[in-house]
Amino acid sequence: MRSNPFAPRVPCHRVVASNLDVGGYFGQWGQGTSKVAAKIALLKREGVTFQQTPMGTTRVKRHCLWRHK
Repeated sequence: MRSNPFAPRVPCHRVVASNLDVGGYFGQWGQGTSKVAAKIALLKREGVTFQQTPMGTTRVKRHCLWRHK
């Protein structure tokens, strides 16, 4: 899904891919892009923690997820 169906209640930088990869931001997708790096920095400032996958992607740790009800 390449959109945020919960905006503006949930800011776009807080939306991650279903497999917990950080995903895209401002139309950029993939590790190493400036916008995705900015998204990771924003999430880190909010206390989100990450893990690196064997494939080299950055993934949000499950305990940091907020479940929409």
